[in-house]
Amino acid sequence: MEKVTYAESKGPTFGKRHVQAILQFFSIVLEMASRACVSLSIIAMTDSTTSSNPNIPTYDWSNTNVILSSFYWGYIALQLPAAQLVHSYGIKWFLFAAMLVNSLSMTLIPTFAALLGSTGVMICRAVQGVSQGFFYPSMQTMLGRWAPEEERSRMSMLVYTGSAIGTILCGPINGYICESHYGWPGTFYLFGGLGFVWCISWFFFGFSTPASHPTISAEERLYIEKSLGQDKGVENVPTPWTSILTSMPFYSVVLATVGITFGAAFLSSDMPTYLKNVVGYSTKTNGILSSVPTIAGIASNFIFALVSDFIVTRNYVSKLNSRKIFHVIGSYGPSTCMLILAYLPKSDVNLTMTYLIINGALASSQHYGVVINNLDISPRFAGVIGGFSSTISSSMSLCAPLLVQFLVTDETNVTQWRTIFIIAAGWYFVGATFFVIFASADVQPWDSGKIKKNAVEKIKKESVTSFKSNV
Repeated sequence: MEKVTYAESKGPTFGKRHVQAILQFFSIVLEMASRACVSLSIIAMTDSTTSSNPNIPTYDWSNTNVILSSFYWGYIALQLPAAQLVHSYGIKWFLFAAMLVNSLSMTLIPTFAALLGSTGVMICRAVQGVSQGFFYPSMQTMLGRWAPEEERSRMSMLVYTGSAIGTILCGPINGYICESHYGWPGTFYLFGGLGFVWCISWFFFGFSTPASHPTISAEERLYIEKSLGQDKGVENVPTPWTSILTSMPFYSVVLATVGITFGAAFLSSDMPTYLKNVVGYSTKTNGILSSVPTIAGIASNFIFALVSDFIVTRNYVSKLNSRKIFHVIGSYGPSTCMLILAYLPKSDVNLTMTYLIINGALASSQHYGVVINNLDISPRFAGVIGGFSSTISSSMSLCAPLLVQFLVTDETNVTQWRTIFIIAAGWYFVGATFFVIFASADVQPWDSGKIKKNAVEKIKKESVTSFKSNV
């Protein structure tokens, strides 16, 4: 395995690429917070004893799992078209509009619930799903165009940590607000308002590519584009669908993503219900403890990121073996935890939380397996591949709460919940096994585009000119 080195200046220590990563980080924080908060809020929306304010409305709904799944109706539909759009036209304005619509839908949930009942909430959640269909492809496209190869794990770590931070913030904040005078509507107003603030920041500081950034230094731009082999002289290449759809490394990404999604969706949407009705936690305690596994995931995420970069850059293992090792840790580990949780008696409260924490810590290893593997096999079409795999895997997110609704007819019955845990364990195992057999870490032949002659030399000249002007 050949190690890539860069002799030229990389530009400022804190460059424009880092600004883009930070903006993406906060977009993912808000995406996950606005997605996950309904799982806890739905308990408060249907329980009149939750809030200290007797004027907070509550509803008698028996279709709560259908409400939870409604987000994915729009989310699944938009993943692939969104990926193609951001690949072809850039992420800036699509992501701006997506966050704007997501935030507006969030703030309208209390009003629509009052006017249209559960149908109103489902409408808002479906619209949120449509808007959030742009988030993951945008994130993948940004990393594919802004993250130099030697910084890929670290920049990915920063961005993907937003998912965990959003979940962590959502739990205790949501639990506190739901039990406060503001009640469950306060949660939607808070996260919706923060989304509007993000839109302002993105409007001024977010850009689709290094080439489109007006103030990036020539040194940083050359470093990024030369590292990725995608300078401004690269022609706009149509998506090679035939080659992608006949590529086994592509299918290893898809199935591995599907494998981890069912368990993640189950933990996100239905674990608060399990902890309340089986384990017996209150809404506030539920919100706090639901975030503990995610905190463990953040801590382990930093360790996995450093180890991943270290063992690859020092040539201790190949990039491919590194991806496989980390994905096995992030899938076989949670699979084992799910099986143990399936057979724990509900009286073992401490053991239940212990294995949920272990599950959260190990699951973050997935980020350095399949999650960044599409950047390995195709930096140019990372967003498209991510959108395709997310479209397929999102069906698991849709199915998880519906399957719980179908199989768990008594939410206090631990035996009925056991089936869900076993199904989640099976998906983790199958997806990871397929990835180990068929994954690749090499840039695929169909990723390459025709590079216009002398493009790199042109950027080098700009770099020299910029350097001279600053002397």
